Amino acid sequence: AKPTFMDISTARRFMTGSAPGRAMTSGSTNVLGAESYRLGWATFGARVNILVLVASSMWISRPMISRVEVISGVCVVAIRGMIRGTDGGPMDPTCLAAVLMLTNDPPRPIAEIGLRPSRRYIAPDAPITIEVEGSDRTGLSVQVLDAIGQRVGSAIPGAPAVDLRDAFTPAQAPERAVFVQAFIGEEAVGSPLVLEPLRAAPACRTVRSTGVRSRGPYTKVVGWGSSVLPGCEDDAAPVAPTWIEGDPVVTSGWRVYTERDAILETDKGPIRMAFAPDVAPGTVWTMLQLAQDGFYDGTSFHRIVPQDAQGHPFVIQGGDLHGSGNGTPGFNVALEPSSLPFDYGVVGMARADEPHSAGSQFFIGLSREGTARLDGQYCAFAYVIDGASTINRIAALPIDDPASGRPVKAPRITAMRLVPSPPRLLGIDRTGQRIDRASAPPPDRDTR
Repeated sequence: AKPTFMDISTARRFMTGSAPGRAMTSGSTNVLGAESYRLGWATFGARVNILVLVASSMWISRPMISRVEVISGVCVVAIRGMIRGTDGGPMDPTCLAAVLMLTNDPPRPIAEIGLRPSRRYIAPDAPITIEVEGSDRTGLSVQVLDAIGQRVGSAIPGAPAVDLRDAFTPAQAPERAVFVQAFIGEEAVGSPLVLEPLRAAPACRTVRSTGVRSRGPYTKVVGWGSSVLPGCEDDAAPVAPTWIEGDPVVTSGWRVYTERDAILETDKGPIRMAFAPDVAPGTVWTMLQLAQDGFYDGTSFHRIVPQDAQGHPFVIQGGDLHGSGNGTPGFNVALEPSSLPFDYGVVGMARADEPHSAGSQFFIGLSREGTARLDGQYCAFAYVIDGASTINRIAALPIDDPASGRPVKAPRITAMRLVPSPPRLLGIDRTGQRIDRASAPPPDRDTR
């Protein structure tokens, strides 16, 4: 089952009865609203951490404990209940059990364990210094992971400050963004850092083309540098010999920052997305800065295309202050050669015909069938990990102008909040958490 996230305020509303007493739903998984309390104190020279799963005022039939994770030295019980009928009934008492774990460390709040970069930008030959909070914890190490959870180089023992160059040799230095994660033993602790090499994309190769689905001639991306995109060989063949070799791509330095997710608060419900800086580093950084500055607060989903000309679910699009689909943040964002394929829940940058004309507008795919043709032509930079019901609700809204996708009443994005990402786990590709159209709840027609 894919994780579903609930913030503390939502959990409190569930517990006080101010929100409906039911399980939250993401895809086919119903996750109990729960609020975690960690209490630490010294007992017999040891620290006792208690994680209390509070689920009073909630009712569910036959809940199941599907997974137990040990994170930051505290046992975390992930309780998921599958609703299998309408009989209902009180939640099984086992779901209210507190999990105790004793360690020999002195009392310390778990929040003290974390990573912080000494500076945002670092020269290529300078130390990549990371400050480690709680570095004296037994078994603590700092490790570098790639996007699929594989170690890059070796682990660095915990210390008040570490140089990430100790994790890998110059030959192992990553050429795309990786994730710096604290571990206690084999268990990930706290949010990771993103370690991004500052590298320019190769020259974008284009041709003028026409297509069955296009309304006329358009600029088609056929390659990057000397490489031709799959399926574009016939288009590129006549012009490839004329391509001028670009400057060599070098790592001019590093950018280091805490990984964060974005939560879109809309009037149709929340949507949580995770970013993919390993495939679209510049686009991700731009989106993070716009969100942090409040750019998206009060904008809307101004374009809704529930079906393309072939009848496939297509996209919902938002992020325009102007609200017309023609607005920009005052600058352009260069197209990046993202390898993340478009699909249901994958987030891409909208743009005009010129490849480097993206700005702030983004779209969320509604199906692989409808968006596969966008691969290589638009930059996929994020993926939704929670909020399938919200996406489907937006996609089902009445449309005023089918040609432009303008809805009768555009759903509002009240805010885009940045929140710390969960730990990066060994051997786990986080894109596997992306919402799945096959298991997503059916759309409910919302005419508001």
